[in-house]
Amino acid sequence: MTDTTNSKHLTNAPGELDLHLIGEGRHEELWTVLGAHIRSYTGPLGTVSGGQWIARIAGFAILVIGIFAALNQLQVAPEIVNGLYYAILVIIVGSAVVAIGGGGIQTMRTYWERASSNLEGTAQEIKQNVNEESKTSETVVMPESATAQSASVGASDTKNIPPPPPLDR
Repeated sequence: MTDTTNSKHLTNAPGELDLHLIGEGRHEELWTVLGAHIRSYTGPLGTVSGGQWIARIAGFAILVIGIFAALNQLQVAPEIVNGLYYAILVIIVGSAVVAIGGGGIQTMRTYWERASSNLEGTAQEIKQNVNEESKTSETVVMPESATAQSASVGASDTKNIPPPPPLDR
């Protein structure tokens, strides 16, 4: 493989031998010529127990969905592909239902209660912030010329509507 330097970026272009072996269909390191490299990423999942397994399962799921999408796009045995896709979907949803329904009811109840209390706390904070801002904000009076201009933009029989009353807090 030869490196060619462009003024904008560095690219790895296949050399003559690479092209010859690709043409014969016996290039043993084709992925390196095409730019595919296995990379190990130890980001957020690297710190979680079982994170590498989660990453592998997610990668496998992406691969399977990609294969299903490609086969569907190519119209290769669409009934079989759709049947297998739905079967996998039913297995995943069925597993979740059994896991939550069988032994996870208490666990899910705990998660829902925690999420609900967090949401209520956030709602209280938002209300307090709105009350504090409404006390410190000033009412801005729009000049009559602006009112006349906005009335002329809409229908000719529009009326000046007073602002709505403040919300009860």
